[in-house]
Order: sequence, then structure tokens, then C-alpha cells
Amino acid sequence: MTLPDQIQHGDLKELFSLFYRISGRALEDVIEHPDVKRYSENLFVMEFEKIASRFRYGYVGSEIEHHVGLRMTGLYLDEYRKGKTLLDLERLFFTCATVGVTGFYRSS
Repeated sequence: MTLPDQIQHGDLKELFSLFYRISGRALEDVIEHPDVKRYSENLFVMEFEKIASRFRYGYVGSEIEHHVGLRMTGLYLDEYRKGKTLLDLERLFFTCATVGVTGFYRSS
């Protein structure tokens, strides 16, 4: 059973199903995809750089950046978060990258 099959909330189920269908495309193509566009203000995409072993905010929607009060797209996770929060987020994102959770990251 895939992740979309396990999600009960309609919008999330639709979004994760979409990620599975369009995985492997360039980040810009995903964000501009007509079915993703309506969610794009509330999405973020983390990129894992294998060589540097760092996570970077490849895309952060305008609603998230407005809420945080910071332009985050392009920042590395360790430029924005510190301490235990950084370690917890790195662990979460690394786990997603390791097991290949589509829609949560793009590895470059």
C-alpha cells in the first residue's frame, strides 16, 4: 500500500497521489504543474546535497515565508535552524531521503 492510499484527508490524498505521478520531474516543473499550482503557496521542497550532506530549501511557498517572516527559498536548513530543532529536522529529512519518500525531497 502506498502513502497516498493511507491518507484519509482528501486534499492531502490528492496532493500525495500527484507527487507519486509526477516524481522525477524537475522542481520547477513540479511547482508549475497545474495540479500542484493551487497548493504551491503552502508547500516546501527540501533538497539534499549528497556531497555536502546538507539540506537546502529548494522551494518555499509564499504563505510559509510570510508566516515565518523570512525568504527561505535557497537557504540551507542549518542557516535557519539551530540546536535540537536542526538535529530533529535533519534526522527527519535524512530518513525521508534514505527511504525515498516521494514528494518530500529531491536529491541533487
